[in-house]
Amino acid sequence: MQVRHKDQVKESAMSKVLRTDIHNFMSLQCKKEKIDLLEKQIKVLERRLQSSSCEEQCAHCHVALTKFEIELVDLMMPALDEDK
Repeated sequence: MQVRHKDQVKESAMSKVLRTDIHNFMSLQCKKEKIDLLEKQIKVLERRLQSSSCEEQCAHCHVALTKFEIELVDLMMPALDEDK
């Protein structure tokens, strides 16, 4: 009876570790996808900014570009802190 209980405790602990690992992987993957998307959006805005001749459109692109760059830095900085 005690052997079965020990096996259940061991399986439960392993399941918890596995769940934690899966959660961490999914969080990291989600963060990577957000970073990739922001980088693509920034490139598009930079191209629009270079090709635009309208002051209003340039101003709009600058605001959006700043917003995306801040988001990107916020996502990347914790990753840089974790690497230390």
